[in-house]
Amino acid sequence: LCLDAGLKPLVIVPDAEAAQIIAEHTRAHGHFSTMVAPDPLSIGTLLDRGHLCILVREASAPDATVDLALKVGIGKLVALGTEHGLRDSHGFVQRLSPETLLAGLDRGRFDESDPDLIVLARHAAMRGIPALHILDARLPHAVVGELFTDQGVGTLVTRQALP
Repeated sequence: LCLDAGLKPLVIVPDAEAAQIIAEHTRAHGHFSTMVAPDPLSIGTLLDRGHLCILVREASAPDATVDLALKVGIGKLVALGTEHGLRDSHGFVQRLSPETLLAGLDRGRFDESDPDLIVLARHAAMRGIPALHILDARLPHAVVGELFTDQGVGTLVTRQALP
């Protein structure tokens, strides 16, 4: 669906098995996918050609992920975790600015049950990723619900004005 919508997806997965599943699904729907190294130039070229790029990164490397996203020019970074999105003492947080996120992280506002996701969110906010979507990987069709609906299903961290 992302490729059909003209998006340029770079998918970072934890192992070769996950990469193979995504590649097979992509081919079954008539699209191209390519396993890539973390090289911004080759990734950018493949994305421009309509390929889904799959990068296997076995160890958590949020700083490297954010750096690569910025070098490739990715406008939306989608992070899949084990929670619905960010939570604070009032419940689920649907949308906030990078500045509010950073201030909340410094004050311990958010539940930190997924520390890798929190570190990724901090790096994305500090480095200027235009939009970070934090979603529950267990939720069927979470990416579709977040990117193709007005309300979304996770937490959006962005500088864009609220509607």
